[in-house]
Amino acid sequence: MTCEEVNDFDNLIVLCLFHAVEIDEHEDSFPVALLEEWKARQLAESAVLNTPVSLTNQELREAVTAIERGSISTDAIREFAVAARRLRTLAERSSERPMGVTREFARRVEELNLSMPVMWNSQTGERIKPAAQLSVAEERGFHEQLRQALDQAVADVQPLADHVLELGAGLGAIGPIPPEALLWLERTLQSVISECGRRPNRSDPSAPLVAALHEVDVVVEAFASLFRGEQVAIPESPAAALVPEPSELDRFIASYRAEYDAALRFTRVKHLEAVVKVLPARLLL
Repeated sequence: MTCEEVNDFDNLIVLCLFHAVEIDEHEDSFPVALLEEWKARQLAESAVLNTPVSLTNQELREAVTAIERGSISTDAIREFAVAARRLRTLAERSSERPMGVTREFARRVEELNLSMPVMWNSQTGERIKPAAQLSVAEERGFHEQLRQALDQAVADVQPLADHVLELGAGLGAIGPIPPEALLWLERTLQSVISECGRRPNRSDPSAPLVAALHEVDVVVEAFASLFRGEQVAIPESPAAALVPEPSELDRFIASYRAEYDAALRFTRVKHLEAVVKVLPARLLL
């Protein structure tokens, strides 16, 4: 195709940032016929809404020229979006192993439950649900596998999350990205890392991570909107948790611990024993 044919309106389709990146990286999954179908649907929907989409070739050339002039910013946004997409893929893949360990643990417990004899409540006639427990050694083995899987997931995701944050800071240096948006990005990435290192919920293991990754998508779209000069509502940082005042019991325990620690400095065993005997008596008072 010639340059004019590439930039012609008939070869244009409007996409969000994420789908534009995804199509460029997976061309085989998005054939020309599919893209043409999408465009036809866009034009049909715009006609129904009475907001026709139409550009002359001159208007299109002017738009392409404006984009080319801002190629540095465009490339930076694109690199940022690609890195965020890779973070999503890596986080989802890294979370599979901890969830696999959790599923295997549940399967093993269910296997034990099924092997137990059927028992009935003599008064109600209802079946008593078995509550089998793994051996201490087997349960400890599962916990160790889960700990290693979670640690590995965090180790895998952390470097790429740091890279995404660095790219976001770079965007802040060349474009209209306020500090509040960078803090939003940092909180969101930290949430992804935390979810990768958190024990999966048995009822819905992937839900918290999916929510955190969705928030990353929202932040990336917000950065792209800010570069286009659009207004974006940036969530405020959560207020720091208030530290509660120590209760009377907390203060007594602190005093008890201080006196006990001070008593440990004594070398005379009998004196130490006398002090230790007094402290429980104070606790009873």
